[in-house]
Amino acid sequence: MKSLRLKILAIIIPILIIALVTLGSMNYMQAKKLIQEDNKSELIKTAEDESNSVKLWFDVYRQQITTYARSPIIVSGTHEEIMDYLRKEIKNNPLYANILCSDTKGNAYSALGISVNIANRDYFEQALKGKTVISDPIISLYTGKRVVEIAAPIIKDGNIKGVIAASITVDDIVKHILSIRIEKTGYAFLVRKDGLVVIHPDKKVANTLNIFTSKNIDTSLKTFGRNMLKSTSGSGKFISNGVSQYAAYSRVPKTDWYLVIQVPKQEINVKLIGFAKILLATILIVMLIVIEAIILMASHITKPIELLEVEANRISLGEYTVNSVNINLKDEIGRLSRTFEKMVGNLKNNYEELMNTYEALEISNQEIIASDEELKEYNAELHKSKEALRISEERFRLATEGSNIDIWDSDMDSNMVSFYRAPDSTGVYNPIDEISKIHSRIHPDDREYVRKLFKDSITKKSPYVECEFREKDKYGEYRWVLCKGKISWNDDGKTIRISGSNMDITERKKIEEKINYMAHYDALTGLSNRTLLYDSFSAALYEANTNNKRLALLYIDLDNFKNVNDLLGHNYGNELLKNVSEKLLACVSKVDIVSRLGGDEFAILLPFIKDNNEINKVLNKIMDMFKVPFVLNGQEFYISSSIGVAIYPKDGQDITTIMKNSDTAMYSAKNSGKNKYAFFNTSMNDKVISRLKLENSIRRALEKSEFVVYYQPQMNLKTETISGVEALIRWESPSKGIISPIDFIPIAEETGLIVPIGEFVLKTACKQIRKWNDLGYKNLNMAVNFSARQFKQNDLVNSINNIISEEGVDPKHLEFEITETMVMEDIDNTVEILKAIKKSGIKISLDDFGIGYSSLNYLKELPIDVLKMDKEFVLDICENKKQAEIARTIISLAHNLDIEVVAEGVENVKILDLLKEYGCDKAQGYLFSKPVKPESIEKMFSSSSLKR
Repeated sequence: MKSLRLKILAIIIPILIIALVTLGSMNYMQAKKLIQEDNKSELIKTAEDESNSVKLWFDVYRQQITTYARSPIIVSGTHEEIMDYLRKEIKNNPLYANILCSDTKGNAYSALGISVNIANRDYFEQALKGKTVISDPIISLYTGKRVVEIAAPIIKDGNIKGVIAASITVDDIVKHILSIRIEKTGYAFLVRKDGLVVIHPDKKVANTLNIFTSKNIDTSLKTFGRNMLKSTSGSGKFISNGVSQYAAYSRVPKTDWYLVIQVPKQEINVKLIGFAKILLATILIVMLIVIEAIILMASHITKPIELLEVEANRISLGEYTVNSVNINLKDEIGRLSRTFEKMVGNLKNNYEELMNTYEALEISNQEIIASDEELKEYNAELHKSKEALRISEERFRLATEGSNIDIWDSDMDSNMVSFYRAPDSTGVYNPIDEISKIHSRIHPDDREYVRKLFKDSITKKSPYVECEFREKDKYGEYRWVLCKGKISWNDDGKTIRISGSNMDITERKKIEEKINYMAHYDALTGLSNRTLLYDSFSAALYEANTNNKRLALLYIDLDNFKNVNDLLGHNYGNELLKNVSEKLLACVSKVDIVSRLGGDEFAILLPFIKDNNEINKVLNKIMDMFKVPFVLNGQEFYISSSIGVAIYPKDGQDITTIMKNSDTAMYSAKNSGKNKYAFFNTSMNDKVISRLKLENSIRRALEKSEFVVYYQPQMNLKTETISGVEALIRWESPSKGIISPIDFIPIAEETGLIVPIGEFVLKTACKQIRKWNDLGYKNLNMAVNFSARQFKQNDLVNSINNIISEEGVDPKHLEFEITETMVMEDIDNTVEILKAIKKSGIKISLDDFGIGYSSLNYLKELPIDVLKMDKEFVLDICENKKQAEIARTIISLAHNLDIEVVAEGVENVKILDLLKEYGCDKAQGYLFSKPVKPESIEKMFSSSSLKR
């Protein structure tokens, strides 16, 4: 029986091993599933708890605002008592960015001291309905930041008398999210509905990674994101930075954010690995024990089997009677021996019963075959009906899916509505629903409007109705819907049904909100624009009139800002404007309004001022701010500003007048030397009017040819003859006589009228020099002055060449005079223009040398032919030895550089003799002649040797 024992062992042991391995695998898989489900549930619960904590957080502050609204001070206090109360509460609650109270018309005053009108705010309209509400994130009218407003009605004697609201910055709401940690390295982050990660432990990821559009992210993360948008909470897997992650998400109620928690897969599987080790050890121990027991049992079993073997051999020979086998065992072997005897006797009976059963089964099979044929015919008819229904549904689906519009039909008798919801729709529509339930999903503020619109259309028998309203979507948020419907009546005039469609227009509404923001804020700096400044002024004006306060408007213009754009480019100019905006905000309080009016002009509204000391403090801060250099791209730049101040009600009763007068004061400060501020006074208007009259007179003088050119001779000190003349503009006014250039040239320079005046002088001078050349004065030189404004013309060189060509003048007889100040404004550009002018044969003269920069270092770089010492410098050389020595040095230096020297303002012989001694080349001044008309100059020519 050794072979039997071996066979038993060979069969049972492998079966045992397979059974244990199978059982272990099943236990492992079941445990794995349970552990993973437990981990998933735990992650989802964590995500839901954290997202709900934001909601619970809001509930606390909503209750607090309700308490404020019931406060006796808020309900019945004076304005000052309410303001003190608001300031106290905002101080006690640092989380509040602002607290405001308003009347029923939306006129609001806040703890920050700013008054605005909030009548168009949704939270205000809802609060007026008697509800405590929490707004969607909006842009604060006070701080310009994204905030959530918690608002409640103020009720007195059963009537709503106003609204109280508190602002909470969105950033404060989500700070605690960064502290969430799961396992060793798991963490949470916040992702917006459009896929942008807004909060993340890694600052490089926050506000840069988009799980839908960013490059180099695994497709599993995008799939996770798409699944996330389909439900309010759930879980999933994705790969991040090459590591497999388990993740769960939950939508933060009433926001477009999802809280996502991610944990590396290997950390989640720690429990599973531990269980697997324990299970494997248990299986090995059990296997060893059972194998040893099987070996012992095999030996015990084989002995009684030997006794049965003899009787079994007899049965195999066909004998159905068996002798009793004396095996005194009570186990299976014993029972086997006792039943062995019965087996043969029952064998024949069992065979007969089997045959009877077979015949019965054959009959049943025939009956089943007949029933199956009938069932096939029924199924064929059913298939045809289903196919016809499928084709009909397919046509309807294709027609509606293409438009992505929800279709509805209401039966007025049953008050039931049938809906077909578009595949991508976010609407909450059951296939069949009650009209009252549909109505309850409409925003409370819109329900009456929608009900009345449909009622009026039914009453007036107007079949078509169209309206826009808000209704709750499947996420519990309100979406905007464009509803279009058609009303049907029976022959008796009874309304029987209304059919129509609902289209989601939420995105369009968001765009309209964005456009509204763009209409009130400056795109470059983020400051309020002129429109919002005017609105803020109106609100502040109302508050000032109510509380007998004053307002101040500061009009700020950057000095010489155009030079930054011209020299460095508009990118630097834009950066400078943004830096100035930030620093201006730092100079004022929260209640003050800083606005960019356009270009380099800013305005600051100071509401509720008591006296000029408050204004002076702000002005001094601004002036000190401009003393500090601005750093752009690593370079330091200095810039100043001119500021004009106008005060309400002293300087005007409306924004237009206040703005105009502050602008006038600003120009007064700028005309006084820039980098200053000035308060408006009525005399400024007189100056402005006088200036405008002068500007208009200059324009008329150009039109009526009231300008003339006088000429002052230049004497050659070696030959003592006239070598040339300087053309000088004069204004011969019919009513005022001769007007000095000192009185009108600055205005002409500022307004740009100097350009046509300069062209007139050049043309007149060219005509005159050609005339004198025709008369035989061939060696005469004509000097013409050019202003800085003329040098900024893009086509200056072409314009000069065209005039010379038109007048037929030889360029060698012309000399253009420029000033040191003009050169130093932009030396590189000026040098290029001068080279182009000189290339045509015109000589260049540097005028007023000695009173400006005295740029000796630049003489060698400038393409000049003549250096003119200014009269203020020349007049002192006889009395001042140092001045005389400087003059001698300048003449010597100029000659070494091959530059001719002309002295201006020579009024006596003593100065003339000293200049001759120093070797000066030419001179002009009253000693020889004042500026005179051409005829007088020609008389001087007759005594000179100019004619050849």
